Amino acid sequence: MECLKLIQDEMKNNPDITFDENSACWNRMHAHYKTKKICKYHPINSYHSLFDLLHEIGHIRSGNPHNRALEETQATLWAINRMGE
Repeated sequence: MECLKLIQDEMKNNPDITFDENSACWNRMHAHYKTKKICKYHPINSYHSLFDLLHEIGHIRSGNPHNRALEETQATLWAINRMGE
């Protein structure tokens, strides 16, 4: 679990991305790629929640969405590659 905390801290200290835990939009964690903001962020407590966070960061890193399927694929592949690191 200590490893997960270190990764979480590294992700949250990224100056390019804003984390909003108390956002009023939607009811689950999601990313706004234009403003580089992740809403409804919650602390990591498992590898699954780490993957969810990396997936949302992947949406921001992928840039402009092309279509929904491609956008989700790119975000998922970005998260998979980060998990491999």
